[in-house]
Amino acid sequence: MWARHKVDGQLYRLPDGEAKTRKAWAKEHLECFMPDCPDRRLTTVARHPRRRDGFSHYTGSGGHSAEGEAHQQAKAALVDWVQQALGGQGVRAVTEQASADRARVADVMVTWPDGRQVAFEVQYAALSVEQWRQRHESYTAQGITAVWLLGHAGRHLQAARRRSWDQGQKQEDAVAGLVALGDLHQAMIQAGVPLWWINPVWGHGDYEGAGIGTVAVSATPHRARGDSYGDGYDNGYDDHRGQDFPVEVPPGPRAGRAVFHADPLSACALTPEGLSSPTRRRLQAAAQELAAVNAERRRLDDQRAAREREAQRARQERRRAAAEARERRRLRERELARRAWEDSVLHGELVWSYGLVPQLLRLRLSSDSRDRADIGNGIHALSEHWRAAVYYHLIAGKIGRSFTLADAHRVILGEGITITSQKGPRAAGALTGWEEAVTGWLEKLHARGYVTVHHGLANRLVADSVQVLADLDHPPPSPPLAPPALAPPALAPPALAPPALAPPALAPPALAPPALAPPATPPSRRARASSHPQEPRRSNPQQHDPAGSTGSTDPDDLSTSNTQDLTAPADSIEPGMPGAARNQPPPTARPQLRCQGCGKPLNPLLADYGRHVLC
Repeated sequence: MWARHKVDGQLYRLPDGEAKTRKAWAKEHLECFMPDCPDRRLTTVARHPRRRDGFSHYTGSGGHSAEGEAHQQAKAALVDWVQQALGGQGVRAVTEQASADRARVADVMVTWPDGRQVAFEVQYAALSVEQWRQRHESYTAQGITAVWLLGHAGRHLQAARRRSWDQGQKQEDAVAGLVALGDLHQAMIQAGVPLWWINPVWGHGDYEGAGIGTVAVSATPHRARGDSYGDGYDNGYDDHRGQDFPVEVPPGPRAGRAVFHADPLSACALTPEGLSSPTRRRLQAAAQELAAVNAERRRLDDQRAAREREAQRARQERRRAAAEARERRRLRERELARRAWEDSVLHGELVWSYGLVPQLLRLRLSSDSRDRADIGNGIHALSEHWRAAVYYHLIAGKIGRSFTLADAHRVILGEGITITSQKGPRAAGALTGWEEAVTGWLEKLHARGYVTVHHGLANRLVADSVQVLADLDHPPPSPPLAPPALAPPALAPPALAPPALAPPALAPPALAPPALAPPATPPSRRARASSHPQEPRRSNPQQHDPAGSTGSTDPDDLSTSNTQDLTAPADSIEPGMPGAARNQPPPTARPQLRCQGCGKPLNPLLADYGRHVLC
């Protein structure tokens, strides 16, 4: 639809619908504006109303490429627009003008009277990122504002592909109005260069002419909480999460596709700082407003975070003060409990009777017991105090009798000691604080043989009854000592047995095998000891008659109640001597431990407890 005058070379745009009326005039005054065209003769072609009217070469000439023709028409449209919009201000637009250093030749160079310049680069052909960067930096280094206008046809404007998560039954429905952004587009965005497209034959109907396109993406304001910010962008709530109205802004460097918008070239504005369109101005205003909204929302979030930190600090301070108050109260309560215990009649009687509080009342329970807090188990007294009450009223002098936890509760309260119940729900069958403390102490007494604790069948944690077996005045019997035979016989001194009383027949020296005792070898200490007969031991040394020590060896004068006392000590018999095997004392088996609850064999590791863990 563009041509130029043959006389002055001025560009001319054919109005739509006038192809027939201007046909003869066009043949006489107009020619093709394409450079290096071999045959510049033109004629008009009427296509209205289905298509726009335009020019055409005569048959056999022309043959220009579509991209080349669009490129030249875009330059012609730009020159015409600049002359109409800014020609009255002394602004000039020249095609194919070189820069000052002649390093670059702009498609259209726009120059203001003060010397400032804007270079339009119409790019339909392929262009790599590196090539674009070199050209753009060359313009920038010369102080020229470069405006890059990508072609409306070809590789620089491609429809976006449908993604798997896009809504819509058809691809054209899912990506309608979306264009794909490639490496060149993202490099321009990264450098702060606006994305522009040009279509020299975009207009139709009431407006015909070139069009300028740009792209936008949707963005939502910053949100860090679910409630309203009160700034007008709130759009209700979804699943207790705040929703905001989306706004269109210029795309960022990571945008892969964007919404395409087009404006008439005549509605755009050109300044020495660059090109602007109505859509671009709207997007920039929305971006500035969104930045202000985000800044205000972040400020509100910071204020809320500061208030929450202050509230958290205040809560921590209150908890610390409450903990300190509880600790002071605990220490004060402990001091009062200590004074009450030391001033009590039970303490005086125990000290008068035993000189100090018996260890039985000062037993420490296991580490997981509440008794380690001493007065933190619901019994507001020292453990020695309430244990002394239970011992004095239910154990001391009550051997053979039984009592229950209810009796222990009664006698503790009878001593003026306060017992508080556990607050809050607890598991079925679980013990309260005082029950756990009393039961734990009674289990210790059970393990030491002072009482026998009988547990209920319904709840093994609860003691049904406690039977008294012993007290401090009548302690339980000590466990039997280990038999003497378990001690090494070599430790017995041979001097305790006079050699004159040993019967010579029990160890005849002539029967010793000569091979075991070579005459050339000095006799060992054990051999020397065995050469002196020992006096047999008596069962009762205090009743030994001094007059009987006449050297008589009559067996009737010796006590025969223990035949072991008549045998020679084991360490006086050399290996290989007669009687060495039969005179060894028989091994004594250690009595097997049994559980006091079920009567079954008990592991020695549980000897201190006296029962299995489940018993």
